[in-house]
Amino acid sequence: MAGSRSYRIPALLTLESGVVIVGADQRVSIANDSPNDINFVVRRSLDGGRSWEPVRTILRYPGSGCLGASVIDSVIVQDRDSGRVIVLIDQSPAGTDSPTHRRAPGTTTAGG
Repeated sequence: MAGSRSYRIPALLTLESGVVIVGADQRVSIANDSPNDINFVVRRSLDGGRSWEPVRTILRYPGSGCLGASVIDSVIVQDRDSGRVIVLIDQSPAGTDSPTHRRAPGTTTAGG
């Protein structure tokens, strides 16, 4: 869907207005976890989940495959006082995995 190998780790929230938002890891070129090029995408439903708007990319980082940067494992919340939607998400530089930030095989750090 939308030119992606897979989607994982969904985050779902029904807003006080009744709008439903779902976010997910868009694993673009390979279905693996980090290191990988993973974007954060969302879809909205204005009718309680019966139909959905097209996928919208919220965060897209450069790179491809294990040389891509990642944004993964989102959590979506709504501030009850302001109504503002907040997304908490892990971000990893290109060629690293998020828990340990090890370099992917065959990559080097900046400058060598």
